[in-house]
Formats: sequence, structure tokens, C-alpha cells
Amino acid sequence: MSLLRLFGCCAGRPELWELDDESVITDAGAPLSARAETHPTDFGPASGYGTFREGLQWVIPQATCRVSLTPLADGLRYETQTYATVLDVAQGSEQRIEAPFNVPGARLGLEIRVDQITGACQLGEADLTSVPRRSKTGIAQ
Repeated sequence: MSLLRLFGCCAGRPELWELDDESVITDAGAPLSARAETHPTDFGPASGYGTFREGLQWVIPQATCRVSLTPLADGLRYETQTYATVLDVAQGSEQRIEAPFNVPGARLGLEIRVDQITGACQLGEADLTSVPRRSKTGIAQ
């Protein structure tokens, strides 16, 4: 099994940090927090429109961590609908998070944040469930 190595850097500093080093859980005493965004999905035609109903994320925790899912629509973050849960390896080696949402838009996505990490955590497959509402957004043609 090969792993994809992840690196990060700070603006204005000549340093490169490896983010997926399992031996390092904190950065100089500050808790590590990982964040990722899915690529936006849409309804096909440029004028499609619908409602983002559910985000699903598989997580493989090797210790305790907190995972939060925030819906994104048309470039906006809907923080009031953020769904967060704490996962523990004692609950299973692969865990499924299903987050209910009610967010309208044409381009939908999901922000995934992992914090309060006490060990390695791996993100697996993610799914977005949406309901098409109409074929046009109401803009006059």
C-alpha cells in the first residue's frame, strides 16, 4: 500500500511541513487541525438548481478525533448547519458520518474539518445527496 504524502507551508516562511507524519500529532504544542473541501458538484446544466440534503463521510480513526462537516453552496459556507461528532477507534476501525443539511444552490460542496486529534486519522469515501428543484434558477433568458 502506498501513501500520498501531504505537505504544507506558511506564507513568508522558508519552511515545508509534512502533514501526514504519524509520529507528529501536534505542531510545537498547538493541536493539529486538518481541513479539506470537496470539489463543487452541480446539476449538469449551468442553470440547474437544487437542495443539498446530506453529506456522508467515511473516516478511519486510529485514535480519538472530532470531525465536522459544513455544507457549501454557491461559494458560501453554511456554518449554522455544521454537523460535528467525536469519533473513537473503540467504535470501529471504519466509521460513517451522515450529516443532514437543507441548503439550496446550484454548485454544492462539503468542508471537512478534523481536529482534537490524538492519533492518525484517515478520510475515506464521501458522498453528497441533493434533490433537483427546477431546471432554471429563475433568471430571464
